[in-house]
Amino acid sequence: GGLAKVEIGLDDSGNVRVNDYGVEALVCHLIKEKGGVTVYRLRDYTKELAEENEIRSQDGDFSLDYCTNLCDSIWGDLWKEK
Repeated sequence: GGLAKVEIGLDDSGNVRVNDYGVEALVCHLIKEKGGVTVYRLRDYTKELAEENEIRSQDGDFSLDYCTNLCDSIWGDLWKEK
């Protein structure tokens, strides 16, 4: 998933404008416990966490690289820190 990052400001005439925008990439981490859903920023997610994620039982291709490549294909550089 992703969280929109938008910086809004005023131009010299006082009109509202978008100064910058991007996406914070997110990963839902699932475990087999009650309430076992945690959301991580992709930049904080690890290979070890990805290997433990229960989503792998439904999608064996799920990995940290899979998440990174998916973000690249959808958002290009918008999700990468500047």
